[in-house]
Amino acid sequence: MNCPRCGSSNPERARFCGTCGLALTGAPQNLGQTPEPANVAPLVAPVSGEPFPATTDLASMGQRAGSFIIDGVLQAIPYVGLIPAIINWVLYRRGSTIGLSLVKARIMRENGDVSGFFHTFVRASAALLSLLPLGLGFWWAFWDPKRQTWHDKIMHTYVLRDTPELASQKGSSSTAAVVWLWVGLGVLMLLLVIVFIVFVLAISQGLY
Repeated sequence: MNCPRCGSSNPERARFCGTCGLALTGAPQNLGQTPEPANVAPLVAPVSGEPFPATTDLASMGQRAGSFIIDGVLQAIPYVGLIPAIINWVLYRRGSTIGLSLVKARIMRENGDVSGFFHTFVRASAALLSLLPLGLGFWWAFWDPKRQTWHDKIMHTYVLRDTPELASQKGSSSTAAVVWLWVGLGVLMLLLVIVFIVFVLAISQGLY
């Protein structure tokens, strides 16, 4: 049985969707049993017959391009670019950036939660994969039905038009995102140590 809200497949006798918690009205009722609904926050997209998110909830390509340009310009300003970068890291907790806030959009996970810090940070890092093949991963959103870039697909995220209801949703990050962030930081620290050791050895040998 497919959920009419999120499209997830559920067992035929399921009374609630295991992904979004929606009551499955067509499910058979088992007398003497009282199954509990899934402990998942309800999705905020309107029930329009489309899987989450509804097409009308998706941020426009103008909003996405605008946020990308705003964030890029602010962080490219000499000497002060680090300040907007730090502000963005704080906003990552709520699936946002300075650019996204200005264009009224927000990053959401497929489960209906706001993208949390770890999830948004890893998504931003994965954007490098979209950028490498001449930016093809970014252009992909123009013809994708859900306007997802490659890094959206990797992280299972959507960029939606922001609303008060959307902003009130709880934020979360996947376990994989948390692991990848700490692994990435560990690799970065190891590389820095290696570079430092090589530099010290080069100085001691009179190469500099």
